[in-house]
Amino acid sequence: MTEIASIHKVNRSTIMEWKYKLNSYGPEGLKES
Repeated sequence: MTEIASIHKVNRSTIMEWKYKLNSYGPEGLKES
């Protein structure tokens, strides 16, 4: 259960980073990473 929770936390932070890049750089910024 703990592993799933930690994976969920990582996925959530990755999504937040993805949204931030999308807002900052647009689709081109996402292709880069």
